[in-house]
Amino acid sequence: MNDAKRRRKLNEIAAWHDQTRATPLKRKPNKQARVVTVGQIFIVDMEQVGGDQGTEEVQASWTYDVYRHGNSDTPLAEGVAFDGSADSPHDYRRQGLGEVGAATRGMAYYNSDGDLAIYHCNEDDLVGPCEDAGDNVTEGN
Repeated sequence: MNDAKRRRKLNEIAAWHDQTRATPLKRKPNKQARVVTVGQIFIVDMEQVGGDQGTEEVQASWTYDVYRHGNSDTPLAEGVAFDGSADSPHDYRRQGLGEVGAATRGMAYYNSDGDLAIYHCNEDDLVGPCEDAGDNVTEGN
């Protein structure tokens, strides 16, 4: 891409950005939108205090004490669980079934009710090799 095309493209992007910033977002009727501004999200440390990693038949049930990142003196919340219920304040939803490693860090914010809400955390799927993969497995990848 030559310099003239690059400048034109950058100007188009800048104009689009300015236009979208000035246009308020509209919600569809009967749809709840969860709006979180970037300044409200903060990093948290998560300490696993209960639960289980789950199995192929049972969802993981880890529970956590949540602390502001770098400050393990006073928890922001204790016994936090991601149960997937409708009244849960958390945006984060873990997978339905399978083994999940406990989280150590996440992103959180305070919702409009003043409840701590976990937006995302680093729970990891514990995936091993497929036992019945047969000839479909390649070595060294």
